[in-house]
Amino acid sequence: MDANAVLQGFLSADASRIRGAAFDVLYAKHDAAKLAPLLPYADNIVEATRTIELGGVFIPNRLHVKEAVAVLRFYAQNFVPCSCQLFLSQYEWYSPEHEVALGAISILGIQKIQEKWVDYYHCQCTRCQQEFRVSEGEGHCLWWHWQRWS
Repeated sequence: MDANAVLQGFLSADASRIRGAAFDVLYAKHDAAKLAPLLPYADNIVEATRTIELGGVFIPNRLHVKEAVAVLRFYAQNFVPCSCQLFLSQYEWYSPEHEVALGAISILGIQKIQEKWVDYYHCQCTRCQQEFRVSEGEGHCLWWHWQRWS
């Protein structure tokens, strides 16, 4: 990820580039070193994108930008907990399968309904071993709600 290109995307006033920049940050959310150059610019990103119409038919694309900024602010804290804590946000598009592909989690089990539909995943962070129950839902698109396993 080229941090300067991502920043320029956010500041471009072009909805497509802004969305692309947001997804670049979200895909790099487990890599603090890649995100470090962007940390001082969270407020600038908010201001630059505030009035841009970002579209989104079923899911407002502004949610992706909002979560990308939240990721940057997460890493800007003095004490940064494990990146798996980002899953506990209100953002519901962190797919367990995608997180496995990123190496962030392992899926320990899958509970299905009538052996057809996923009810929830039992997941574990590969870094800190925190376990999560990840409920899966579907409307116009799939979504996932993460909570600590209890």
